Amino acid sequence: MTFYRQDDGRHEIAAAYSERLVPWLFTHWADRLIDLARPGGSAEVIDLACGTGLITGALLARLDDGARVHSVDLDPAALAYASAAFSDDRVSWHEADASQLPCESSTADVVVCNQGLQFFPDRPAVSAEVLRVLRPGGRLALAVWGTLAANPWPAAMAAAIGDALGEEARRASGTLGLSKAPCCALKTCSTTKALMTF
Repeated sequence: MTFYRQDDGRHEIAAAYSERLVPWLFTHWADRLIDLARPGGSAEVIDLACGTGLITGALLARLDDGARVHSVDLDPAALAYASAAFSDDRVSWHEADASQLPCESSTADVVVCNQGLQFFPDRPAVSAEVLRVLRPGGRLALAVWGTLAANPWPAAMAAAIGDALGEEARRASGTLGLSKAPCCALKTCSTTKALMTF
């Protein structure tokens, strides 16, 4: 499956992100998120906003041969990088919007989303879609930066972006954190939720 043209430069960006930023910012949280998700050995799991495959790879290390992981992202270069890094028959890679998942209703035991929720433009639609694909009693595990006020690193990054590129860019970079509790759209959900903010 080819997600990008080799010569368009996006692969190099995905590789740099995965090899330089992911180990520094996210790798140490991967096992903690999966611990919260409790996928079980033969689970059907959706890795939402899978990026370059950090959580997919960590899931594969824990799941048995009967498990299935549906790894979903909008970025074709990230998917290409991930699918090359984690070539495994238990994984299917999907270029799709989080509000329109390519999965049947009530089929997923677990949905995990590592640092993606804050970037979804329509969080209520994504929440409804997650609820649609989860089986009764399924679990949603999220890792997301909290508010910028509570997270000095993303706040400093947003300020630096604003200094370099102007106020509009600073406001746009505010998506690094959430302005209110990320599970607000899931309050009426009967599904078990695990939430990790940092």
